[in-house]
Amino acid sequence: MYFWDFQEAEREIHTALAIEPNSFWAHEVACWAAFEFGRFQDAKAECKKAVELDPTSVAPNWTLAQVYWMARESDRAVEQANKAIELDPNSEMAVESLGLAYEQKGDYKNAMAQWVRALELRGRHARAEELRKAFEKSGYNGVLRKIATGCEARADYECVAGAYAMLGDKDAAFAALEKVFARRTQMLMIKADPDLDNIRSDPRYTDLLRRMGLPQ
Repeated sequence: MYFWDFQEAEREIHTALAIEPNSFWAHEVACWAAFEFGRFQDAKAECKKAVELDPTSVAPNWTLAQVYWMARESDRAVEQANKAIELDPNSEMAVESLGLAYEQKGDYKNAMAQWVRALELRGRHARAEELRKAFEKSGYNGVLRKIATGCEARADYECVAGAYAMLGDKDAAFAALEKVFARRTQMLMIKADPDLDNIRSDPRYTDLLRRMGLPQ
């Protein structure tokens, strides 16, 4: 994740699977790697295997929901996130996944309900109320602006980039991505993250992939 040695990472993952082919965790890691590289069919196959091996754990079910979201299969993402929530209604990750799926469907009212619920599960009630009021006053764009400023305050620049990309502010999005790039953290979703779809046609996006050594 830090050195971006993707070929070596895949070799290690394949070695892990060869040693223990029935490890749900090894298949889940293989799933994450595949969709980080933009190979969604491989990712779905690996995540489905992880769920098959450990069907009652939240983690593989949540990861599969994330894969459907990143594959732009929002209906399946909603269904799978709800399965994860059934396993653990207090899993903020599963609730956030449901919010992402609703957001992708353009159902911002239900998306907001999940964001608020996830924040409340984390004990961040004031922030939940702040986003709720922003939605009532300025719609979903108002929420995205609040998210961008809040994430910037805590130096979560991947979150900042996603929010600005969705708002259509490409310069702000790339400024945030350059900060993430400099720290070599949290960049692995750049090929898959739907929040960045608005900036993929920009030459700066292709240049980032090249500098990371990811396929373009």
